[in-house]
Amino acid sequence: MLGLTTVHWIYLLFSILIFVALVRKREIVLVGIAGILAVVLVYTGSPVTAFQALCSSIVAGFSEVLYIFIGIALILTMTLAMKECGVDQALSRPLDRIRTGPGRTFLISGVIMFVVSLLIWPSPAVALMGAFFIPLAQKAGLPAIYMAVALNLFGHGAALSGDFFIQGVPAVAAESAGYTSSDLMPYLVPLWITMTVITIGMSFLLMKLDVRHMKKEDTVSGKNSHECRMISSDETGKKRRIFFLVMGLLLMFDIVVVVTCDVSGDDALTLITGTVLVISGILCLLFFGMSRAASKFIGFMTKGFGSAMEMFAPAVIIIAFFSIGNQETAQQILGEDVSGILSDLVHALVSGLHVPELCLPVVQSMAGILYSMDGSGFAGLTVIGEIAQSYHVSGECAKILTSLGQIVIIWVGGGTVIPWAVIPVSAICGVSPRELAKKNLIPVACGLVGTIVGAVILMAAV
Repeated sequence: MLGLTTVHWIYLLFSILIFVALVRKREIVLVGIAGILAVVLVYTGSPVTAFQALCSSIVAGFSEVLYIFIGIALILTMTLAMKECGVDQALSRPLDRIRTGPGRTFLISGVIMFVVSLLIWPSPAVALMGAFFIPLAQKAGLPAIYMAVALNLFGHGAALSGDFFIQGVPAVAAESAGYTSSDLMPYLVPLWITMTVITIGMSFLLMKLDVRHMKKEDTVSGKNSHECRMISSDETGKKRRIFFLVMGLLLMFDIVVVVTCDVSGDDALTLITGTVLVISGILCLLFFGMSRAASKFIGFMTKGFGSAMEMFAPAVIIIAFFSIGNQETAQQILGEDVSGILSDLVHALVSGLHVPELCLPVVQSMAGILYSMDGSGFAGLTVIGEIAQSYHVSGECAKILTSLGQIVIIWVGGGTVIPWAVIPVSAICGVSPRELAKKNLIPVACGLVGTIVGAVILMAAV
């Protein structure tokens, strides 16, 4: 591990402590704060700078999830308004015909999430579709946690790891290795199929076994659910029809814009979030009138932001800690001369291990997991191809390793098993991010093992 300093070892130590605490179901916020202070104090030798960096890193960490936070908060605002007006249950009635039980609902919800995520990426997709699936899952008896699992694995896992429509993810990974995304496809597709089939298949089996033992009250209701304020059907029938028409037109407008104008990622999320805000306002005006609409809207928004912050606040501290390991963020906080701690650890791992060629998929996967710890995954995509090239293997093997690295980084950090990466889905479904990551861990681990084996077979065949 030549070239690593005390700062690197301290960072690695606190990273391990955070994951150990997660496994043991202990709170990790104080560990993250201590880690930031220790890393900066050892690097600069200044307590003043350490305290300043603590605040700066939290700001940097929160800025990374700001769009998602606001989006989730406003979606929860709309969900609360829909529940009080009693339109959430009516919204799911057209889907009742295709619902036969938890298993089928799991798959149908997941497939729809997969398709929409291919078009606009998962975070905007869960923002757009999440509120519609919740009442459907509740009627089907699908537990809240498994609705979250379906949306997460099909969206942030399967759809984003392939990204076959927008091709932003494979383009970044391929560029880092000096290739184009089309160069990776012959190897990316079979590895993606292996990962997706094993992970989702294992998750489905675990869901079928688990749902038999879960109590009825665990079905999707969400942390933010409360007793609906039901008004007489004569009074609300016309208002509901008007609301559904307006909401349908606005969401259809969003879909048309996204598909025809090549809008994705944060741009799609801001478009949907703005639309949701308008829908919430229209809903309040229709059901509460001019005299009460403003006060009711503020009440829903306050609860929505409060629920979102309850989810995001602990995660922001951990994101802040792992942001310190990212070179770009570290340079903003500690100065231009600081190196990337995470990249240094990965390069030390790669250069320090001398293994047979067919063992390189294991090393590449370890590098991908290290780069996934910040919970975004995308930072690692910019270098994973460069790491594959550093093994000095043939061009075809480098393509296989780059494809494998892309899949590992997205499934782990993009993400399905990092608790602070699954917050968008957990917030919509009203479940704990830690519990969602725990449910995903065994299926994703099995998928990774199968995909690594698949990469070894491909490398042996080329």
